Amino acid sequence: MSPDVTHQFCRRANEDFLTSSYRITNYNGTATNTLAIQPQELQGYTGEIGLRSKFRTGVIGHQLNISAVEANNELYRGGTLGFKSYSYATNIYNPVRPLPGAFQTSGFAQSDDRPLLSRLTARSVAVSDTLSLFNDRLLLTLGGRWQDIALSGFVTAAGPTQGTRSSYYNEARFSPAVGAVIRATDELSIYANYIEALDAVPTPATARNANTVFPPIVSKQQEVGAKYDFGFVALTASLFQIEQPSTYTDPTTRIFSVDGLQRNRGAEFNIFGEPFKGVRLLGGIALIDAKQVSSIGGRYNGNDVPGVPTTSLTLYGEYDLPGWMAPGVTLTGRVIHTADVFYDQANTQTVSDWTRVDLGARYTFVAPNGKPAVLRATIENVADTAYYLSAARGYLAVGAPRTYMVSATFNF
Repeated sequence: MSPDVTHQFCRRANEDFLTSSYRITNYNGTATNTLAIQPQELQGYTGEIGLRSKFRTGVIGHQLNISAVEANNELYRGGTLGFKSYSYATNIYNPVRPLPGAFQTSGFAQSDDRPLLSRLTARSVAVSDTLSLFNDRLLLTLGGRWQDIALSGFVTAAGPTQGTRSSYYNEARFSPAVGAVIRATDELSIYANYIEALDAVPTPATARNANTVFPPIVSKQQEVGAKYDFGFVALTASLFQIEQPSTYTDPTTRIFSVDGLQRNRGAEFNIFGEPFKGVRLLGGIALIDAKQVSSIGGRYNGNDVPGVPTTSLTLYGEYDLPGWMAPGVTLTGRVIHTADVFYDQANTQTVSDWTRVDLGARYTFVAPNGKPAVLRATIENVADTAYYLSAARGYLAVGAPRTYMVSATFNF
């Protein structure tokens, strides 16, 4: 047996951010823009311990994995002290600038001055055993994860009750995981799996009920697929179905809710490998049919799920320049395409499709200390395309403009 060393991770994050929320009131583009400051702080730690073992019982090989994890997170946000907002009339086709000094940012509480909003304690124990038979031609994985999620919400409004617990939810559940892989030939593998998961529900900070604590949700995934290895490249194809409760923020009331059921069915195709020496590819395309199976009163049953594209494509490539030209230099490129999506549950508003191109390069060399080092430079959204990155949960997220990034990695 090979025990894993216990891992302990601690983190603390502070966010002091300004948000801009447009509410369009008619087809002429008239809108109300609301600027708001609502800092938040996240504190947490995670501990993990595990055990791995390989052994045989007769003709059956076993690869046993056991792990236990505990995560504790506290979110400080909300209340009346420190939150500021300012609204003004504008038009998306003829924007209006707010008056100078109309929105003052001084005097609000910083992120580390916020009251406690919620506390999450998540514990889990996972066990899996991969059985190998017929000289590893058949692999069966049987296992699951026991999860215990406890969510507490606290009063954040200033006053004598601030800090007292306003809501509490605790649910424990065993989520099974079953999988099988058949190696039909040395090149062809066929697989199938079924997985369940219990997940906490984050409430968007910009929702009117941002302080509400929701029970965990259960998602179920089924998948079948195949992989063919040509040696220089490998291809995979799969069919999948994911069922999970729907989450949505009403664009009119700005109230976040968890209700109904959505079912995502689709197919995914991927390619990865090195078709030519020095040229590497990694990419894929996903075709998804996401439907609202159940909604409040059945009003939106059969409609598409907001924010889920029918087609999404990503292709990433690398090219090592010849040594005589620029030794150690690799050019990189990526293309991302996302089809148009519906914005609302009624499927009356559409968010346009978009395509983004990223280009970059990296230089790998040996530093003076004899250790490898890497310098990277990347330009994301080379064409400076304006697009909405996401339309999920009733909110539009604006994609970043042309962005330049430089980084370095050194070993000591």
